[in-house]
Amino acid sequence: MANTQSVPQSGSFGDDIVQRYGADIDAQEYEAFGHDRVRDLLERHAAVGRVRKQGSAVVSVEPHEKGTVVYLVADDMSFIVDSVTNCVLDFSNKIGFVFHPTYMAHRSVEDGSLVDVRKVPLSESTPATESTAALPALGMLAAPEGARAVIESWTAVLITEELDADQRAELQQAVESVLADVRSAVEDWEPMRVQARRLAERLEQEIPSVSERDRREAAAFLRWMDDDSFTFLGYRYYALEQENGSEVLRGDVDSALGLMRRTDACVTSAER
Repeated sequence: MANTQSVPQSGSFGDDIVQRYGADIDAQEYEAFGHDRVRDLLERHAAVGRVRKQGSAVVSVEPHEKGTVVYLVADDMSFIVDSVTNCVLDFSNKIGFVFHPTYMAHRSVEDGSLVDVRKVPLSESTPATESTAALPALGMLAAPEGARAVIESWTAVLITEELDADQRAELQQAVESVLADVRSAVEDWEPMRVQARRLAERLEQEIPSVSERDRREAAAFLRWMDDDSFTFLGYRYYALEQENGSEVLRGDVDSALGLMRRTDACVTSAER
């Protein structure tokens, strides 16, 4: 049997964990909002994310005394905060605060239940809001027997207006869809870069139908993109085909990466 214990329902977080929760909020705004209210948000957040299976995300949109709160707990990934905030803005422009700490969570291997929450052990020279890639040593993530350690993003967006039940359900579905897109883009980041390099190599070879100048210019552009100058979100190979007397681009679903994993819009007109 796993040697783990669940985090207590309330009053379980030390001031350091609570302060980290609100570390990205302006000090005066934090004080006006209130330390106890921040603690209440954190404890509700922990309840929302009490069980999270590996590789999944937990989202809940709930009423709050100040309006509405979008809670999410997910693996720490690039783009989460901006993507979720922009998604919320599609529903309401009345955003009060965005809490977005990262925590080191210990979760039961058996069912994903939360065992412990700790501050991420970043190096002293790294701001708390920086990427968790700055971890000084993976050994510091060691979890107790029967648990696994994972760096998690705990994001809470406070909307200063009340959304009704239907609006909350629609917003929750939208956030879940955005998080799925974020995971696709992050997981396929390196494979997309590999495709860019492969295309550049092909363009640097002789292609009878394309001038050398155009080939070299396109290859240089692809290499510039790969040199951390571009955010790759999706890739799919398209074949130029004739259909009913017109040229069409037919997407190869099996080649799709990132956001292009979606199978919709795989055929489009190639007419200019």
